[in-house]
Amino acid sequence: MSPVTATSPALIGGQSTVTQPDGKFLFPALPTGQYKLLFELSGFQKLTRENINVALGQTISVDAQLPLGVADRERHRDRRVAGRST
Repeated sequence: MSPVTATSPALIGGQSTVTQPDGKFLFPALPTGQYKLLFELSGFQKLTRENINVALGQTISVDAQLPLGVADRERHRDRRVAGRST
């Protein structure tokens, strides 16, 4: 489960939620407005999606695939190199 934070001039502060095991997430009753979503998960780079327009009662989909973090990418590369035979 990954934290997701929504920010907007329509909100005072931000709202946070977490993804479900299938990756879906829900922000109940967001006011109409334009939003920025921040996706975070340990071991991965943060990902931001901006200019998301939401109307009251609307359901929308936002795709977000987080890239591996730098340290994890290097660790993954080191494992591949260590596994090669010469």
